[in-house]
Amino acid sequence: MKLPTQAIPIWPRVEAELRRADTGAKLEPIRVVIPGSRVMAIGASDGQQWMVDLPVGAAIKAPATLNPATGEVIAKHAHTAWYAEQLRHAYAQRDRNTEIIPKVVVRKTCREIVIVNCIDHLYGHCLLKLLNCDYHHRRDPQTGICVLIQPQMRHLVPDYVAEIWEVPVGLSDGVGWFDSIDRWIFQRLGHYDSASVSRAYSHLSKAHYDINRFVRGRITPTAELHERSPIIHFSCRGDRCWGTDPTMQQKRLHKLYFQLRRRYQDIGFVISGFGDPVQFPSDDSWHSGWIDLRTNRLDSTTEDAWLSTMAAADVVVGVHGSNMLLPTAFAPSAVIMLPLEKYDGIGLDVLMPTTELEPREEMLNYAFVYGDDHLLDVTPKTIARMIANKLGYSRINMEWFRFGPDFNDDTRLQQLLVDSEKVGAVHRIQRNNVSGRVKDSLHRLCLRLAATFE
Repeated sequence: MKLPTQAIPIWPRVEAELRRADTGAKLEPIRVVIPGSRVMAIGASDGQQWMVDLPVGAAIKAPATLNPATGEVIAKHAHTAWYAEQLRHAYAQRDRNTEIIPKVVVRKTCREIVIVNCIDHLYGHCLLKLLNCDYHHRRDPQTGICVLIQPQMRHLVPDYVAEIWEVPVGLSDGVGWFDSIDRWIFQRLGHYDSASVSRAYSHLSKAHYDINRFVRGRITPTAELHERSPIIHFSCRGDRCWGTDPTMQQKRLHKLYFQLRRRYQDIGFVISGFGDPVQFPSDDSWHSGWIDLRTNRLDSTTEDAWLSTMAAADVVVGVHGSNMLLPTAFAPSAVIMLPLEKYDGIGLDVLMPTTELEPREEMLNYAFVYGDDHLLDVTPKTIARMIANKLGYSRINMEWFRFGPDFNDDTRLQQLLVDSEKVGAVHRIQRNNVSGRVKDSLHRLCLRLAATFE
């Protein structure tokens, strides 16, 4: 059998080198253990059994060893103790009694399979693992791919996947330890001649997947966006707000729309996410570009609308998090706000389009805005200016950089310069507004006073 090179054989036997994280002692493999998000193997040495993380997902860089007799967990590296602690807690609180039976959908019968384990407690983690399906399908299309996945992610499974094992476990329990899941999987493996488990890399290069394979035909033209330009998509969330709470965030969304609407008359300003949508009367021409798709209960129709507007967007905007993964996978430009706690994870929740861009073009298209704990210092005016920059000067600069035998036509550059002049005229009109000048002066004064007392 030709196994995918980045998969670990687990059936009929585990073919991996197992070593204890603390001593490095070699262990004799016995069998695989998959009680949920974790993929481990039981190994024996001197009459004692240990459970060792197989190099899958985060365990590639943060492996741990579990003593099943005592529940003790040992991290291989001190700086990855957080992942070991997650394992210790899951095993200590393991569910031994609940019978969880995955729902199996067989699309194609295969005797040789590779399992992509997408179970996790965060939407973004699940999605990033799922992208590995494309990696395996490209490298070895003959081996059947089996996806172990939660119901929330089921709709993103690509068509070429041979089997779907849908586990009825919510995201909040995604890193739990369920003995029944492990028993079911171990019994299921007996249906196949051989099985391996994907390494399920957490952050694949965009060269190894095509995001369009995961949304299949769900992207369609949106009537509300007809003749709207530019399209700005704001991915909203209530647990990590642009401000202290959803109420402040809502006020800032209105201010951002106002800033953009006075520059772009035909704008389409789309808001997605969980929350109460804000609607305006149909005869309110000023707010005709406000398209609020927020909901408190997500269904496939609403999610399809989200995906369609993401794909149509010129710029996507939002607070850093897994909510920005799909938007940044589709849109050509993004403005991402980083609260203080997310500085160290700046690149984790971004999927740039699969089209190859020059490094300079990526720099021009993607902006990260650093703010305080609640992004109070990131104002709607700042975000509006950054969006305008992505729509105008970033595109102009990219055209200026297109010198050489393949770029002899400057028609697009001339059009961009004309469009930029139109937007610039709006800027100049607003600068002459007395109320606006007073507000700007007061704002600058407050900033200076704050700096004085730092």
